Amino acid sequence: MRRRYYWVTILSCMIWSGLPGCGNPDNSGEPTPELRRLRIAEWEGVLARYRGKYVVIDTWATWCGPCVKEFPKLVKLHHKYRDRDVVVLGVSIDDPQYEPQAREFLRKQQADFPNFLIAYDDWVQRWQITAIPLVLVLDQEGKLLRRFDRGAPGSPFTYEDVDRFLSQLLQAKN
Repeated sequence: MRRRYYWVTILSCMIWSGLPGCGNPDNSGEPTPELRRLRIAEWEGVLARYRGKYVVIDTWATWCGPCVKEFPKLVKLHHKYRDRDVVVLGVSIDDPQYEPQAREFLRKQQADFPNFLIAYDDWVQRWQITAIPLVLVLDQEGKLLRRFDRGAPGSPFTYEDVDRFLSQLLQAKN
C-alpha cells in the first residue's frame, strides 16, 4: 500500500512540475503559463497579494485583434519592470469555453506573469470597459493611478505610453 502512495506522489510531482511530456499537452517542455479562472468577488484578494508594488493590469481576449497584436509588448514590459516593484497581471475576458485557446496564446507569447480568466460581464461592469485592450496602473495601495483606455475618445494609447508612465512613476519615487 505504501509503495502505491509513493508512486502516486512521484507521478503527481512530475505532472505538476511541467516535465516534458507530463502535464503539458503539447509536449514542448515549456512551462504552461498561469491562467486561473477567477470570480470577480475574488479579485480584491488577488490585488492584496501585490500590496507594496505597482500593478499593471492588462485586459485582453483572444478574439481582440489589437490585444493579440500588442501582447508581445506587454510581455516585454513585464520583463523590463519585474525587478522594480512592478507586477503585470493579465485578465482575459474570453468565454470560459475558449480557455484552452487562451492558454495556448499565453504559452506562445511566453507570458510568464499571472493571468486570470474572469467573466466578461463582471469585468466589463467593474471597470466600465468600452473597448480592449485596456491597461490599468494601480499604486502600491491598489488605487487606480492611470487608465490607458482604447475606448476613450481621442485617447488611443500604445504600450510605449504605459512604459513611459511607469518609468516616470519609478523615477519620481526615487
